[in-house]
Amino acid sequence: MAKTEIRSGQFLDGSLVDADVSDSAAIKLTKSENVVTGLTDQATITTDASAGTIFTVTLAGNRTLAAPTNPVDGMKRIWRFKQDATGSRTITLNAVFRLGTDITTITLTTTASKTDYVGAIYNGTDAKWDIVAFIKGL
Repeated sequence: MAKTEIRSGQFLDGSLVDADVSDSAAIKLTKSENVVTGLTDQATITTDASAGTIFTVTLAGNRTLAAPTNPVDGMKRIWRFKQDATGSRTITLNAVFRLGTDITTITLTTTASKTDYVGAIYNGTDAKWDIVAFIKGL
């Protein structure tokens, strides 16, 4: 069975489509670009992990990041938290987020209008989002 790789087309959000097509007409579509998705600032911030790759929110109070919905094993996601003009906002992570020995806590910058990033990979075996990156004060 011959296999042809096609690299053309776009999703509605403008990101590129990669399609692997075999003679059995099985098609696998994947997004090849990062998609930035705004989150709603509220007491408990929710994320649909299938809706983007980078999630951004400006915090106007102390918040909790809920367990993301629609995770897939191996999925990599980044959350970008920006302090509002007041600053000193905190984020509490749902128990589905797992910290290791290198990154033991997530304490956001307290400086007004500064941005922090949290990166995680979904571990489907353990049903946990493993925190693999944290940078603050940008």
